Amino acid sequence: MEISNEEMMEMAIVEQLPPSSHHNGGSVEVDMEEDHLWPAKDGPLPIFLKFENVEYKVKLSPKNPLTAARVAFASHKNTEDQGSCKHILKGIGGSVDPGEILALMGPSGSGKTTLLKILGGRLSGGVKGQITYNDTPYSPCLKRRIGFVTQDDVLFPQLTVEETLVFAAFLRLPARMSKQQKRDRVDAIITELNLERCRHTKIGGAFVRGVSGGERKRTSIGYEILVDPSLLLLDEPTSGLDSTSASKLLVVLRRLARSSPARRTIITTIHQPSSRMFHMFDKLLLLAEGHAIYHGCARGCMPHFAALGFVPGIPMNPAEFLLDLATGNLDGISSPADLLLSVASLESSLEFRSNVIKYLQMKHMAVGEEATAMSGGNEVGRQLRLAVRMRKERCGGISWAQQFVVLSRRTFRERAADYLDKMRLAQAVGVALLLGLLWWKSQTSNEAQLRDQLYLVKERKADMYRLSAYYASSTLCDAVPHVVYPVLFMAILYFMADLRRTLPCFCLTLLATLLIVFTSQGTGELLGAAILSVKRAGVMASLVLMLFLLTGGYYVQHIPKFIRWLKYVSFMHYGFNLLLKAQYHGHLTYNCGSRGGCQRLQSSPSFGTVDLDGGMREVWILLAMALAYRLLAYLCLRKRISLMPFSGPRYVVGCRSKVDKEKLIAGTRVVLDMTTLTIMRTLPREVDPVVYNMLHEDPGNVSYSAVGGLSDQIRELRESIELPLMNPELFLRVGIKPPKGVLLYGPPGTGKTLLARAIASNIDANFLKIVSSAIIDKYIGESARLIREMFNYAREHQPCIIFMDEIDAIGGRRFSEGTSADREIQRTLMELLNQLDGFDELGKVKMIMATNRPDVLDPALLRPGRLDRKIEIPLPNEQSRMEVLKIHAAGIAKHGEIDYEAVVKLAEGFNGADLRNVCTEAGMAAIRAERDYVIHEDFMKAVRKLNDAKKLESSAHYSADFGKE
Repeated sequence: MEISNEEMMEMAIVEQLPPSSHHNGGSVEVDMEEDHLWPAKDGPLPIFLKFENVEYKVKLSPKNPLTAARVAFASHKNTEDQGSCKHILKGIGGSVDPGEILALMGPSGSGKTTLLKILGGRLSGGVKGQITYNDTPYSPCLKRRIGFVTQDDVLFPQLTVEETLVFAAFLRLPARMSKQQKRDRVDAIITELNLERCRHTKIGGAFVRGVSGGERKRTSIGYEILVDPSLLLLDEPTSGLDSTSASKLLVVLRRLARSSPARRTIITTIHQPSSRMFHMFDKLLLLAEGHAIYHGCARGCMPHFAALGFVPGIPMNPAEFLLDLATGNLDGISSPADLLLSVASLESSLEFRSNVIKYLQMKHMAVGEEATAMSGGNEVGRQLRLAVRMRKERCGGISWAQQFVVLSRRTFRERAADYLDKMRLAQAVGVALLLGLLWWKSQTSNEAQLRDQLYLVKERKADMYRLSAYYASSTLCDAVPHVVYPVLFMAILYFMADLRRTLPCFCLTLLATLLIVFTSQGTGELLGAAILSVKRAGVMASLVLMLFLLTGGYYVQHIPKFIRWLKYVSFMHYGFNLLLKAQYHGHLTYNCGSRGGCQRLQSSPSFGTVDLDGGMREVWILLAMALAYRLLAYLCLRKRISLMPFSGPRYVVGCRSKVDKEKLIAGTRVVLDMTTLTIMRTLPREVDPVVYNMLHEDPGNVSYSAVGGLSDQIRELRESIELPLMNPELFLRVGIKPPKGVLLYGPPGTGKTLLARAIASNIDANFLKIVSSAIIDKYIGESARLIREMFNYAREHQPCIIFMDEIDAIGGRRFSEGTSADREIQRTLMELLNQLDGFDELGKVKMIMATNRPDVLDPALLRPGRLDRKIEIPLPNEQSRMEVLKIHAAGIAKHGEIDYEAVVKLAEGFNGADLRNVCTEAGMAAIRAERDYVIHEDFMKAVRKLNDAKKLESSAHYSADFGKE
């Protein structure tokens, strides 16, 4: 049976029957039933959505002429030029049944919103694959069965919640429903979405107070479900909402999907939901770089990845775990052995993450093929019995005239505040009074669109009304202030300036003013519709209006011949002529002043080129211009709106050939030329100045030989830090994970910082030295932010060693009570623990911490997996003190024998810093004696002096058993 374009075919799964009931010779029995009930009465028509091998590419417009020629040649030869397009989606497949909620998850840039738009029929060009709705392809009439809630709530700020839904109901519901039925439908939606409390509150906007974020989002959903859509698509509906509001919104969606007798199909993109929200989803489609890496039951994703070998090391939110996998980040996640072997030789973190995603995508494809093979026998034996509903009606709703009336009422209600704006009224009256005072009783002589763009695109995508009806209503409502204020303006100015006090002259002057206003408004609408950019349209409008003003005949009378033709396209020229004729037409005589006598009127340059008789010619020309500008504006708007995809505040931009395309990833800062919308160059990531200054700590050229008396500690530290950075494959071979971090503990001055510098210097790594006490900030959250910035900076400058000195300043034991400063320190510690869990053992970032008080550190910081090695740096013994003393004295000019053994025997309890001070004090003794060399007695005097000073100090006792495992 054939169905014309004017008829709408709707197919729904009624039941599943075995082949014996309805299968005969490969045909499927189809029941035909006449049903003329509107969905609001009998519920939405269930839709089973299935999509297979969906691919989407975006063509790039090369700025280089040679590149453009190469792309054109490749397309002419039917060859695919990889550099001319960007692959957004790569073979995505899935399905969702009525009554289910499918969540599209993935990191930013993975293709979630693009896939959602394709499923909603809002993207068509460049799409490959098969998408069916109840086994039928997409058709324009299906648009009214699909509700699409954009990420940005596009609602009129001056309308209340009830007014927004009522006007939408009048536009979207069919004409056969009465006004009362439509209002009842709105009341039911308000009750269903819990909007009773705010039904009379304005939506609000940037400068208008209104409803909350959750209420605004529920209003957007109500806007779409007015027509009882069978398929509801939502783009990140929880963005900008707190966890409680987001959970309530998900509860509403579950109720919408399952409450009605004929269930709705709901698909939503989501970024990172809470655990409670995640378990509300029925199905999950996880995307990574345009690939699908999981599709199935949402609750079954964790067992699925656990079976593949991906298990989180600590309990964590499933959504956070899935996003880590989708970005290739395996920090704190155990990985299968075959994956680790395949990425062991990779040095770049980008290559590592890319290989992880490819591995997951291959596993997903293998699981999909296996599932298809297992269910292949059942597909032949199970057939769907389809009920085909036919509606003998056009896809459109109410008539053009009804659309015009409703749109006019809505536009007038939305702009009523602008019409009655006090500042606007004061401006019109004030300027008129000012000009009237300037020309008070003057003697007659010869010498004297864009703000509605978002709403329009959204509602046109939903096919709510015809563009012509919108444009006509908008023009009519805009005419109200453009008539009222000029009339008020002219009524004040005309009589104050003592112009000709006759009714025809006043009416003709007022007509000329109104025609100039309408034509000027039409010019602005044309520029706005043609350019669709507020900034560019404003610049172009200023240029055009200035050109028309200068060629109008008032400011410049003697125009060069080669541009004199411009006055014939200037509405200012005809408006100025019409105003002159209104005041100076006919054979009028004027009283001459005593000076200069009388002059002929036509002797003035302003009148020399004007025929003061007539006037109807200018009236018809101005009317024609006003209508022509608006007609052209409508045609431009029709073309631009029909071709322009709606994606919120996003732009398709070009890119200079010199810019490295591989660096253009989500979150990259770039320099954008706003005139041509072209990326000029990339910028480094914005870094907090405090963190940036930390990087300028140069470890210096410190060798291990410069660290005396710590040979065992040097060996253990090199095994924990240097070996994983230089030879990570050794750990992969054995099958163990290297230590993430090391704690150096011991008395002050024993060489902890010097040891960390030696490690960084010998492996040529960046050295990020942080004094923990300097991180604490008086503002809540700032200290935790600095910790995040510090780790992000280290990841971007690998290999990097982070050395945190005095870690006891922020790593002390947590307690339940304390001041706000104590709680801020605890928040900082929690962020530090989180970051320690977040970087990979095999990565190029290593952590070294140092403290004098290991006994006060929090156990969570000391546990394996964060600080795997605890190395004591004790006070040096006699032999170690001699090694340290010789190192410090190596550069000193000496004379005679130096008995180092005698010196170190007197230096009992000295640390490395004290021994260096002994050398300094010995040098000072030589300077006092006016020598340029040091002798043995100088060392002995120095050590005795410092030994007396050491008696004043109290030493802490460090347990030698600390950190032993």
